[in-house]
Amino acid sequence: MQLAIEPTAAQFPAVVAAMHDDRIDRYLPAAGQSREDAFKLFLWNCALCEAFYLPLHIAEVSVRNAIHQRLLERLGDQWYDQPVLRKLLADRLFKDLEKAVRQERARYGLLMTSHHLVSELSFGFWQHLLTKRFDRLLWPRGMRDVFPNLPLALGRNDVHNRVDIVRKWRNRIAHHKAIFDQAPTKRHQETLQMVRWVCHDVADWLTSASKVSMAISLRPVPAA
Repeated sequence: MQLAIEPTAAQFPAVVAAMHDDRIDRYLPAAGQSREDAFKLFLWNCALCEAFYLPLHIAEVSVRNAIHQRLLERLGDQWYDQPVLRKLLADRLFKDLEKAVRQERARYGLLMTSHHLVSELSFGFWQHLLTKRFDRLLWPRGMRDVFPNLPLALGRNDVHNRVDIVRKWRNRIAHHKAIFDQAPTKRHQETLQMVRWVCHDVADWLTSASKVSMAISLRPVPAA
């Protein structure tokens, strides 16, 4: 793994202008006010964001699938049509569910299943199902059927808060914001730990496959 090739001296002004000065200036304090070193940190930040794609992908998919399994167990294959669930959803997320069901029914007709909805609903939707209002419906026996490796001292609210941390981190990366000075090592460990709550084997594989630690080690050294 290596950082992206830097623009030539002739290309540099145009690239910085395209990115906008404010975006590059974000890195100036960490670069000793050197515009060239700030751009190197910018490229490093891009590499960090790229490296986070795999762990965040696996974390989101594994968690939403685990929660979906609970919906299937409690409400059946057509959980999305159950009034008991619908009345508990916040208005915005109820509308999101309605829209997803409508789109997937138009696409698949009678062949549509709940599995078609899973990837159409936002991570925020699945996080919402971890709020207190769903305790009696989805979590009367606690969390460990879905998150079997959750430490005994932790509960639904801890899982909700961790999903919130990972979701906001994912959104920060998706919106191309700086993450290099926002505790990326900690966020990486939190993401891996959340996956471990679902499955040890997946977390072990992801730990070995992730390139985040390697990307962190590539931090450029400022010019003397």
